[in-house]
Amino acid sequence: MNLQSAREKLGRKLTNVSEVAEGVLRGIRRSNERDVAAYVFDLNNRLPNTVGELSSYLDEVMGPAYFDKDASPDLRWNNYLYFVVDRCSEGHPKFGVTKRNVEADRNYARKFIVNEEDLDRVLDELDSVAVV
Repeated sequence: MNLQSAREKLGRKLTNVSEVAEGVLRGIRRSNERDVAAYVFDLNNRLPNTVGELSSYLDEVMGPAYFDKDASPDLRWNNYLYFVVDRCSEGHPKFGVTKRNVEADRNYARKFIVNEEDLDRVLDELDSVAVV
């Protein structure tokens, strides 16, 4: 996925969009002048295959912001991580098991695996969550 295009899409929904690791963008959703949730989008088209890989990934990518003592306390408990993959990845034999394992993990953030074609829908859903 084109990083610049993704950054522009995220910038229309979130504030402070920045690249926190290569191919990984993070943005903040605000409400009434408060930071209320952090959204991280990994656009590298790859998934951690083992619990150890996922743990290392989370420590590296999510850990610094999670433990930032100057950040809003709301952000610590409202982190969302999206792994964005292409449709070809979904056809891989181990994809279903990996998806279930990653999405079941609750360390640092709620996790979702979505394909590139669904990114616009996911971003639109952020608005519906904000309204609720």
